[in-house]
Amino acid sequence: MLEKPCHRFFLLSAVVAAAIFAFDLLLPLGIAGGVPYVALVLVGLWAVGARPIIILACVGTILTVAGYFFSPVGGIWWVVLANRGLAIFAIWTTAILVAHRMRARAALDMAQAELEQRVLQRTAELKESEARYRALTEGSLQGIGIIQDQCVGFANGAFAEMLGYQPEEILHRPTFDLVMPEYQALVVERRDQRLRGEPQPAKYDLQLRHRDGHGVWVAMLVQSVQWYGRTAAQVSIVNISKRKEAEAALLAAKDDAEHANRAKTEFLAHFSHELRTPLNAIIGFSEIMQGEIFGPMGDKRYGEYAGDIHRSGKHLLALISDILDLSRIEAGEFERDEQVFNAGTATEECVRLLCGRADEKGVTIELRLPEMELWLNADERQFRQILLNLLSNAVKFTRRNTVVTVAAETSDGGAMCFRVGDCGEGMAADDIVRVQEPFIRLAGAQTSSEEGTGLGLAITKRLVESHAGSLCLRSKVGVGTTATVSFPPDRFIGKNPKSFSELTSDQNIPELL
Repeated sequence: MLEKPCHRFFLLSAVVAAAIFAFDLLLPLGIAGGVPYVALVLVGLWAVGARPIIILACVGTILTVAGYFFSPVGGIWWVVLANRGLAIFAIWTTAILVAHRMRARAALDMAQAELEQRVLQRTAELKESEARYRALTEGSLQGIGIIQDQCVGFANGAFAEMLGYQPEEILHRPTFDLVMPEYQALVVERRDQRLRGEPQPAKYDLQLRHRDGHGVWVAMLVQSVQWYGRTAAQVSIVNISKRKEAEAALLAAKDDAEHANRAKTEFLAHFSHELRTPLNAIIGFSEIMQGEIFGPMGDKRYGEYAGDIHRSGKHLLALISDILDLSRIEAGEFERDEQVFNAGTATEECVRLLCGRADEKGVTIELRLPEMELWLNADERQFRQILLNLLSNAVKFTRRNTVVTVAAETSDGGAMCFRVGDCGEGMAADDIVRVQEPFIRLAGAQTSSEEGTGLGLAITKRLVESHAGSLCLRSKVGVGTTATVSFPPDRFIGKNPKSFSELTSDQNIPELL
């Protein structure tokens, strides 16, 4: 039994054939000439396959010949016969063309079906491949991403987490949103080199941008891959922020070590000279006295030499004391003997001790203290050492025939402050920090000619800080330096004195604030 579509086709063909044959018989003289039977062949366009078209061509040929015999007589026989022959030729030509078209359409349909099948198969393979890729990368502790068209096409959980995102949030995000600005030029350069096929390092370090804006140091490996049939870049990243921090700390430690080594070398070179000078004086003058070169010991010059020996010995003792004091402070063995004492009286005594050295240089020391007595709870010996170190530096480095000022005040918060100002060469801002470190001596026309180990300010700073106080240096090149020592309010005993602004209204006291 014929299938329903095929049954309809043959029924349609039979109706069309009968209609054309009837039309052919109704026309006298064979005017139709069999040409309408070409329409019967064209019905084959709705058929499946070429066989029905051949059948329709055969039927059309038979009916054309039958029409020649059964149509009304008339006309020139050979003209009618020629028309019928041309009609048969047209029928078969049309049949052949339609059959070829049907075969081409069938081949095209087959090719399209095969292509669709291959596309489906390839899509399934890609999905399977992506599923395997996701399964492999999601279990990796290493961040893995796919960059295509300058956007993120894929990112595993480690990649997104490293930058503070969820995997779905980072997809389709522009690449440069994830790179710190200072490294974007490097990324563009490496990308262009890769596209040009030029050799380039596949692995390099850079900073990616975290979601909150800070930089994350990563080691990045870039490889070219195919992603959904197109070229892309696979990026593998490892967080190396801790390693970079360790490297930075190591470099800082190396710089500190080199700085300390240079300071030690400079200190030893200078300290050796400082030690040799008094030792040579002690040895030389004692040999003169021992050999009585100028006669019996009663000669007055021996008394002068004895004084030189005494001064050299004191200088040598001061140098050694500074070294020992700093060593004990650094070791935490420098104990304090705290008691309440009159800081104003102690300050006056320190000034008197330095007056002789100041007079030799033509320097005037002006002391400005408040009217009331200043009682301080601290180690008196260490307080005197602090003030003597500052006064000694001020007298040593101020210019000749200038004024060194010493004044006291209480701050608004109740802290007790002692200020020592000079009119020396002053220091640059960078040098203010350096001179508070051990063994540091600034190079200058004035400082290089003065004695000292470079330990005075370092010891002073540590002694002040051991009392919970602070040392502040203010300096201006060509104007001078002011050192301010502040003790916390709980160490000051007594009423607040007059404001420091009233005590230092004299223009001779340098104001560097």
